[in-house]
Amino acid sequence: MIRPSRPARLTGSRPTDRRIGADAVVVTVALLIAAVIAVPGSMAAWVETEQAGALVVTTGTADLHIAQVGGGVPRLSPGQTSSGPVYVLENSGDVPLEVTAGVSVGDGALGSATTVTLSSGGSEDCGGAAISVSPGVSSPPFARLDPGETTYMCTTFSLATTTPDAAQYEAEPAFTITMTGVQVR
Repeated sequence: MIRPSRPARLTGSRPTDRRIGADAVVVTVALLIAAVIAVPGSMAAWVETEQAGALVVTTGTADLHIAQVGGGVPRLSPGQTSSGPVYVLENSGDVPLEVTAGVSVGDGALGSATTVTLSSGGSEDCGGAAISVSPGVSSPPFARLDPGETTYMCTTFSLATTTPDAAQYEAEPAFTITMTGVQVR
């Protein structure tokens, strides 16, 4: 028996499928164009330019001289406080300076149980207010020096009463005092 053949079907895209793809491309291009046009306009809200008149910049020389003029790091017993080195600070530059100090102390129980206090004044007895400085932290400004001015900085060391017994067998810790002069107006 012979069967009648069916009409052949064409496989492929239908016209409506092509139109949907073309619509998507048109929408994407339209969004890209809108974004390119809108972005520079919105940038104007974030960017502003201001004209300034002529500026005058004055420079100078910061020159802080430091010299130890007396004392040394004292040997302490727990609970004891003693005077340490005395330094003379001189502003040899031509701008005023504010002087701060930082202290670093060696490792170990002895170093961590020691407190350093700084004071400044016009003579070697440093009658000014005392500032306690913790290791690793800079002090607030403790002296202001105008050009050519000199002051003294005194140190006082204290050993806590709670210092562990093991600290008595430690070597003396290394103390470093870093002084910094910063230009002020």
